[in-house]
Amino acid sequence: MELIVFSKIELIRFFWLTGLSFLIAMIWTPLLTNFLYKNRLGKRIRVDKNTPIFSKLHQHKSGTPTMGGILIWVTTAVLTLVFNLERRATWLPLFALVSSGIIGAIDDLLNIRGIGAHGGGMRFRDKFLLYAAVAAVGAWWFYYKLGWNSIHLPGVGDFTIGGWYI
Repeated sequence: MELIVFSKIELIRFFWLTGLSFLIAMIWTPLLTNFLYKNRLGKRIRVDKNTPIFSKLHQHKSGTPTMGGILIWVTTAVLTLVFNLERRATWLPLFALVSSGIIGAIDDLLNIRGIGAHGGGMRFRDKFLLYAAVAAVGAWWFYYKLGWNSIHLPGVGDFTIGGWYI
């Protein structure tokens, strides 16, 4: 296994960007929370006759703002676009982050509006297929664009899996 050594400048940049993202998230959190409360974008607890105890135990969560993931992925995506876009290795993780974030936001919106399977959100199968499509695009990118065809298991070694990578 290859030891990765970072320069002092790379470490300073890493910690600077980490601190900046934390600061932006802390500033943006009250604004987002107020927006979510104001627009009633909170959890809806389904009342199901098959699981009345579950519904009763979770009733206190009703109205709690949801869609907080936007805070994480938008902050990360914006800082990545501003500071790391020149790196080729940035595109795939950025695509996976934004795509997954959009899927999660759509699911939350459907849940808030009471649209979808059983009156709240996307069906598990639909979410699974969408996330699998994002993963398939990522695997395709690794295999065809970057030429990767093996998986490394720590302590065991590398396994060449060829086209099974996708």
